Amino acid sequence: MEVAGKRLDIDTESAEGESSLCVSCEVENVKTPACGACRECNEKMCTTCFRYHLRVKLCRNHVFLSLDEFSSLSLCSGLEDVTRCEKHDNEIIKFYCRSHDIAGCGDCIVLGHTSCKPEYINDLAKSFKDGDTYKSIVKRLEDLEKQKTVCEQEIEKGKYECENMNENALKGLREFRTEINKCLDKAEARLLSEMKKLKKENTETQTKIEAVLQSFTSELQEVKQMLDTQLYRDNALFINAVNCKSKLADIEKKYEQSTKDMTLKGFKFVCNDQMLALQESERPVGSLQFCQIECRTKETTKQKFCVGTRVRHPRKTKKMAYTFPGTVTKVTDTTFTVEWDISYTKTTYNIADDNSDKLEII
Repeated sequence: MEVAGKRLDIDTESAEGESSLCVSCEVENVKTPACGACRECNEKMCTTCFRYHLRVKLCRNHVFLSLDEFSSLSLCSGLEDVTRCEKHDNEIIKFYCRSHDIAGCGDCIVLGHTSCKPEYINDLAKSFKDGDTYKSIVKRLEDLEKQKTVCEQEIEKGKYECENMNENALKGLREFRTEINKCLDKAEARLLSEMKKLKKENTETQTKIEAVLQSFTSELQEVKQMLDTQLYRDNALFINAVNCKSKLADIEKKYEQSTKDMTLKGFKFVCNDQMLALQESERPVGSLQFCQIECRTKETTKQKFCVGTRVRHPRKTKKMAYTFPGTVTKVTDTTFTVEWDISYTKTTYNIADDNSDKLEII
């Protein structure tokens, strides 16, 4: 109960007030639980600060409210703001234009809706709570809340799916990488074995060539000695020279036959064209294949347009500032019917069609 200048003792502080702090004490960096509030100043206070508050001449008649009373008063003030017109200096909203489906004050009606046969909200509001329009709005709200719950469940499911997909993709990448490494190791081992074999064959060939070269050197040295002018002169040198001709021919023929098949096998490493192209590609290991996960349930047309849903045609141009509203009166498995407020005519739409460009919910 509100009392002008009422002073409360500290002992009257409620448990609810302990969760709120005195605004005046907070200015001094002191945290004191508030046990009430000044209605005129709209500030929560402790009893000590309110006693000082009443000493000021301008505040002497201010009313101290309990926290429960203050919360109720704030809620009522918020409800009163709904009836105030934002366009015309907080004029009271009293009229409803059924043609344009808007509520406004007297100025709104005079300026734009005098020919629309506006109705008094007081008359309409008496039975509005029990009418189909209010029930359809509440039903629509309940449907949206259910969809929100389903959407939250889908989001949680999506989180699990995302984590699971990441783990599976990482596992697949690691396994494929392991298989690639095994394949490369085998290919490398085959090449190393072949290189070792070729190296051994070349080493054996070189050993044979060295043996032939050693024998060839010995025979050439013998011929060279026979043609040495310091050892042989005149007739002896001539005879040796004649003999050396056939001997050199035999040495040359023998060398050619001995080294005929003694050639080293040259080799070098050449990259596999496919592996080289794979290495130069942007995604040498693989790629990610994208798939869509629905984290939000899609609303069907039948769910949108249920009995009692208020609809109107969407505004497509600036000239169409308002459109005539209507109410969904019938819904079947394949169609739904709208009865228009002005002409009371009915239009039937197919549920399977996309009606987003034809109708919008209001």
